[in-house]
Amino acid sequence: MVPYSALARVETSGAFSGQFRDSNKSSKQFTCLFAGTDMLASASSGFTPFGDNLDTDKDGVEDYRDNCTLVPNPGQLDSDGDGYGNACDGDFNNDGKTNSLNLGLFKKVFGTAGADSPDLEQAGDLNGDGRVNSLDLGRFKQLFGKAPGPSAFK
Repeated sequence: MVPYSALARVETSGAFSGQFRDSNKSSKQFTCLFAGTDMLASASSGFTPFGDNLDTDKDGVEDYRDNCTLVPNPGQLDSDGDGYGNACDGDFNNDGKTNSLNLGLFKKVFGTAGADSPDLEQAGDLNGDGRVNSLDLGRFKQLFGKAPGPSAFK
């Protein structure tokens, strides 16, 4: 058994962070939230105190709480509330795949202002800039034929 020590800082928001250190003075950083905070559900899906807080897509959101772990989406926009960020979710009808049915839905909202329109237009705004345009079409092409995600919440 390797003895560990822990250093932690607790914030008024309920978040805490710090280091676990073993007898060889090797340390691992960690962050988490206390039970009872309103943010616990979004943080609890992947926290491991001995793991590194990876941010694979370098968007400033750690993988354990990122709704789109491989595509940068710092705003974490998830217009249809399915747990997948818009940036990696071309599955507008939530059947588990991005296919010709979704292309038909995308064509229907192309050219609209996503942020000011109903749910489908918002979901079609894949890059979160408030419009469904050629930038979103380029992203949709990358998602075509794939399942949504990956996400820390699915």
